[in-house]
Amino acid sequence: MDLKVLRAALNKANPALLTSNTGLSLYYLGMDLLVLGTLCHYKELFFVVPVLGYLLWINLMGLMMWALFVVGHDCGHGTFSSFPVINTICGHLAHSPLLVPYHAWQKSHYLHHLHHNHIDKDHSWKPYRKQIYDTYTGIWKYLRFSKLLLGLFPIYLLSDSPQASGNHFNPHSRLFETEKEKRQAWLSIGCVSLFLLTYLASYGFASFVVYYLPCYLVFVCWLDLVTFLHHTDSTGIYYAQESWTFLRGALTTYDRSYSQLIDHIQHNIGHHTIHHLFFTSIPHYHLREATTILKPLLPGYKEDSTPIWKAFVRNQKACQYVPNQGSQVRYVQ
Repeated sequence: MDLKVLRAALNKANPALLTSNTGLSLYYLGMDLLVLGTLCHYKELFFVVPVLGYLLWINLMGLMMWALFVVGHDCGHGTFSSFPVINTICGHLAHSPLLVPYHAWQKSHYLHHLHHNHIDKDHSWKPYRKQIYDTYTGIWKYLRFSKLLLGLFPIYLLSDSPQASGNHFNPHSRLFETEKEKRQAWLSIGCVSLFLLTYLASYGFASFVVYYLPCYLVFVCWLDLVTFLHHTDSTGIYYAQESWTFLRGALTTYDRSYSQLIDHIQHNIGHHTIHHLFFTSIPHYHLREATTILKPLLPGYKEDSTPIWKAFVRNQKACQYVPNQGSQVRYVQ
């Protein structure tokens, strides 16, 4: 089995699955922004019920911010539109309000896809050899290997450690290799800064702390939860250089459903195996149909129906490190 065979199967079933529809993509971006704007404008209606109303509002906001990120994620892959300038503009519109520098994230995420589940080259929830795991101490070990890992995304963006891709807010970090990439980094950092300054000037620091920051933290938890469960499972096999291939890495991805409603809101990103196989070709609104078509053709396709919180707790506890030696390894139980 190779990608040409899979692509041919998709083309035979529905050639449109491998192409983007700019109008449809703009619709999803517009709907997410509209829902977020409506929630912001009418937030006082939630606050009629103290505490519970506030908690409901920040959770709805955080979930919709995650949905907006998924649309921006299409922009980063070039699957939002066949016009690069539209991808760039809409990617900044989606990511900047989430404090994510678009071009920097686009570069690091592309590297993740190129090396998915490569023990040494991947950087997104990759497994750690025991000798690397043992170098983690104190608060950093607790953050990475406890349930607090759900809040790690901002640290990942800022980290320059060897286990991360590079500081996304520093145009001179190792993430950016060319002058063009550095200029793009400055642009994206500028867009994030412009959003922050505009928000603070318009609503003040107190509003940022009381309203924006809690919603942002919920968004981060959703992002870390979904990406962790896509790429981490105690039954998974992880590969070193001598045994890794792009296809093997892509197929070591776990599809999960978060309920029909949540799957719809988060744009079916739970159909993640197909996304890894065709990350530059298939937009989010074709992932479900493409998965249905290709599932029977994929050797070792992984779909876990374990309830989401139960799957998270199980894998957070079980997936700590892999052996120091071996070209194909599993987490040590």
